Amino acid sequence: MALTNIQNEFLKLQLQNNPEFQASYFPNVITEGPTGPLYDVDYQWDRPANVSYQSGAEFRDVNVPYDTEGSRINIKATPRERISQRDIQIAQDLDMPFPRPDPNYTTYAYMKPDELFYKDKPITGGQTQAINMAPWILESYGTAPSSPRNEMLPTPDWWHDAGKDFGFETGDTVDQATLNDFIESVLAHETSHGIADLPLHTKDTDKASAFDFSQFLTPNIKQGMNIRKKHEYSSEHAQEELFNRMKDIQRLKNMFPNDYEEHALWDLYQNRAQQQFAFLTGQNWSEKGSLGKFDLYKKKIKPYVNKYFERVEKKGRGISDINIKKEEIGMPQHLTPPSKKTYTAPKGGGGADVMPVQKTITPRHAPHPDRGGGPQPGSMPTGTAGRNPWGRAHGGLMDIPLPGRSRYI
Repeated sequence: MALTNIQNEFLKLQLQNNPEFQASYFPNVITEGPTGPLYDVDYQWDRPANVSYQSGAEFRDVNVPYDTEGSRINIKATPRERISQRDIQIAQDLDMPFPRPDPNYTTYAYMKPDELFYKDKPITGGQTQAINMAPWILESYGTAPSSPRNEMLPTPDWWHDAGKDFGFETGDTVDQATLNDFIESVLAHETSHGIADLPLHTKDTDKASAFDFSQFLTPNIKQGMNIRKKHEYSSEHAQEELFNRMKDIQRLKNMFPNDYEEHALWDLYQNRAQQQFAFLTGQNWSEKGSLGKFDLYKKKIKPYVNKYFERVEKKGRGISDINIKKEEIGMPQHLTPPSKKTYTAPKGGGGADVMPVQKTITPRHAPHPDRGGGPQPGSMPTGTAGRNPWGRAHGGLMDIPLPGRSRYI
C-alpha cells in the first residue's frame, strides 16, 4: 500500500471539489484474497493487470466506491532506485556490464495504459487504472511540518529537482500545503490521462491528439528539415500530453472562476503547457513572448477541453455514459440508440480468416522518459502556500519514447 490510512483519508477529503473525483474516475480499490488456487507462474502472462500475487496465492484489487470501508485511492509506490545498488555491486564484483534500469522506476508519476483493459475490456468498473508514483513524493504528502508556526519544513531534494524541471525557484524551506497541492495535482493529471482512454472520451481524445502541427509552426521553423521530419511522425502521445496540460489549466479556471490567475498553480500550468507546445514546434518556451502561434493552438483545442469537462461534470451529477451521449445528439434518454455492428471477415479457407474480427483497444500513448525540462527561470515565490509546480510533465523531453514506460507525469 503506497499511502498510509491517514494519508488516504486526508487525500479523499482534499479531492472533494475535484471534478474527476466527483465523477468517480479516480481509481479506488479494496484488496480481496486469496480467492483462488495457488498461482501457476507458467500462466502469469494471461492474468489481469489488476491482480497481484503474494505468497503463492491470488490477491485481487477490486474497484469500489470511495466510501467503501477499508478502500484506498489506488496509488502504487515505484522502486526507489533506477538500478539497485546490490545489482551494481554484483556487476562490479563480476566485472560485468551494469544491469538494465528498472522499468518501473519514475522520478514523479505515470500510468500504464494496458492496466485499463484486459482482453480489450475495461477492468476498472468505470474508474481509471492505478497511478504509479515515486515513493519519496508519497512520503511528503501531509507529513508534519517542522517549524514552530506549523507551516514550513525543510525542502526535500525532489522538490528542488522539480523546480529545475518545471521552471520555478526553490528555497531552503517549503510550505507543507505546497507539497500537498503538488501531489494532488499530479494525481488529477494522471487520472485525466486514464479518462482519455475510456469509451466516453476516446474519440475526442483521438481528434485532439491528431492535429496537423505544421499549422502552428512559424515560417522560419517550417524551413528546417529536421523539424518537418519530426512533425511528419508528430507523435500522438506528445499531442495528448499537451491536450492534458490544457485540461489542467481549464480545471483550475473551473474550480476558481473568480481568481484563477491568482492561484498558486496558475504560472506552473502555463509553463508546462508552453513547454510541451515548444517541444512540438521546435521553439524555446523560456523566452517570454517567443512562442509563435500558441494562441492559435489554444483556440483550436478549447472545444475539446470544454467538451471533456462537460462530460466529466455530467458524470459527477450521476448521468450515465449512454445518457450523456444521448444528450449530445438530442435523443431522449428513454430511447436506445442503434447498436454498432461487429465487423465480420468474409468466410474463407479456414483458420483466422473466418473468425469474427473485433476491434482491439490499443493504448494510445507511447512511453515517456522520467526526467526533462531542465533548469529554467521561474516566477514561483519561495515558500508560498500552495505554490505547486507538479505534474506528469518532464518538460519538453517527457514525450520521447523510452521502452517499457507509459504516461509519465
